[in-house]
Amino acid sequence: MAQTTELISMLADKGYTKKDAKEVIKDVFDCVAEMLCTGQPVQIHKFGTFYVNEGKARRGTNPITHEIINIEASRCAKFTASLSLNTQLNHDKE
Repeated sequence: MAQTTELISMLADKGYTKKDAKEVIKDVFDCVAEMLCTGQPVQIHKFGTFYVNEGKARRGTNPITHEIINIEASRCAKFTASLSLNTQLNHDKE
C-alpha cells in the first residue's frame, strides 16, 4: 500500500519540491473531502469518481447476544474507477 510519503516522493521525482508536493496532495484531498461532505460527487477525468453512499437506518442482530439492535443511518465515501483506469490496470498485468 502506498503511503503519502511515497506519493510525495513520486511528485518530487517529477520536478516538484517535496514541500510543494506535500501541499498539493493535502489541498487536493482536502477539497475532495469538502465536496463529499456536502454530498457532491467528485469526478476526476480518466481516473474515477468519488461519491457518498447513504446507508439507511435498519434493524440488525448482535452476533454475540442475538439481541435485536437498531443501526443508525450512515454515510461513507465510495470510489468507482473509470473505464480508462480499469483498462490501464488490466493492460499492465500482461
